[in-house]
Amino acid sequence: MTSTDHQYDTFWPRFWALLVDGLLFFPLMFLEDFIYEGNNSKNLVFGVYFLFSAVSYSLYRIVMHGKYGQTLGKMLLKVKARSIHGGSMSYRQALLREIVPLGFSVVIALLSASAIYSGAAPHNAYELIPIAQWFDWGATLWVVIDIMTFFSSYQCRALHDFIGKTVVYRI
Repeated sequence: MTSTDHQYDTFWPRFWALLVDGLLFFPLMFLEDFIYEGNNSKNLVFGVYFLFSAVSYSLYRIVMHGKYGQTLGKMLLKVKARSIHGGSMSYRQALLREIVPLGFSVVIALLSASAIYSGAAPHNAYELIPIAQWFDWGATLWVVIDIMTFFSSYQCRALHDFIGKTVVYRI
């Protein structure tokens, strides 16, 4: 990798940024448990919160990337995403980057809803619905393919970067 290519050597900053962003959303799990334990699981408030909780991380990434080209984790680790054509990433590109994980989250949440409304705890409800487990495996496979694409790409672009026509670089 040449010195000009170093700007695309972003695996570790992206990895740590992902962990930082994940830690920001960690409290939602406790809030979800608190709401679930304190209410009847058939409560509409819990249902709305559960769906929001399932998609909130993807929505956060879409809004932050669309507005700033970075999540808070990427800001801290000094990496930024932009359009491959140069310039800022659009909200459309940010959505396209997240469309697959968002889709998996929505489908798993909707499939899990029936188990939750039957009394299952939110964090393991998908285990009671066999097709939801397949979607969970699909989400895991997506991550593996995304990482493999990253390591095989000249500019260290993951599959979601190719879909969104974006590249992440050091700032």
